Amino acid sequence: MSRILLTAVLAIAAHSVFAEDQPAAADRGQVSERADEMLMASPAEVLRIRGKFQDRQAAKAAPVQHDYDEAIDQNVLSIEDLFDIKLEPDARPPQVFISKWQSTAISFVDAYGKPWPIRHIGSFLDGKVLIEKAVPEGEKAKGKDDAGSTGGIDINDPQAGSITVTALQQGFVGNFTVFLVNNPTPISITLVTKPAMYHRLATMRVGAPGPQTSKADLFRDSGITLGTEADEGLNHALYGVSPDGAELMVVEGGEGRAWSTKDALYLQTPLAVFSPQILRTSPGNGRYHAYKLVPSSVVMATNDEGRTITLRIARPTGADILSNNVTK
Repeated sequence: MSRILLTAVLAIAAHSVFAEDQPAAADRGQVSERADEMLMASPAEVLRIRGKFQDRQAAKAAPVQHDYDEAIDQNVLSIEDLFDIKLEPDARPPQVFISKWQSTAISFVDAYGKPWPIRHIGSFLDGKVLIEKAVPEGEKAKGKDDAGSTGGIDINDPQAGSITVTALQQGFVGNFTVFLVNNPTPISITLVTKPAMYHRLATMRVGAPGPQTSKADLFRDSGITLGTEADEGLNHALYGVSPDGAELMVVEGGEGRAWSTKDALYLQTPLAVFSPQILRTSPGNGRYHAYKLVPSSVVMATNDEGRTITLRIARPTGADILSNNVTK
């Protein structure tokens, strides 16, 4: 009898355990209803919520695009820099710092320091950045590249490879593309607005000869000829002697000596001058060259590193004259 009761108790216990492992259909229905309550958002609503999360993450990393309060100091630091432009597809674009209402001059030169004319600029930054060419498109061309197209500019103009850039709002990052004359590779430049720093001058040196570099001169005999025939004033300037009837000038911004006459400016310098117009030049047996230029108070040149140098020519003051006489 007791054995029969024990068997019945074990059978009831086993049935109870099996019933717990296999929930009833009603219980399964409740689980499905609760899942629907937790996932009541539609697929479109799920995408909208995910977009909000993505916008918040982007907002944390994006710069703030608005003008600063007038109480904040707006003084900025100006810098100059030289960028070597590589024409390979994987080359990283240079980053140029700009600031609101501050003018950034960007100049393109070739491997020999000659200006490289700009044919066209591709930009979609209207309203955020202002870009202007020193030589506007559409002017009557006086020279042509090998392909016969110059974009309507004079490729021999010393400013044909220069542009100015300024930011119209703070906290902006973008880029634009420059198409150079006779160069098949477009060059992309990244612009980064900074509140307290900007590039006053950025020189882009392209590692190839440009249209203003004579291909014939690259393979010409490199023998040195001292002085220039039938130009006594230029020969005097080459050796640091004042040309006849010339006034000694003060040179600021770089190494050099200058003399001014009524019709020309004579300059002795180790720099490669490209502006203003060069009337004649004379090589020497040292590091100096002599240039006969049109009269000007500003001379643009490049140094051995390809960086653009601005020389300012001025008449000497009384203190300069006195110092010059004392040192003689």
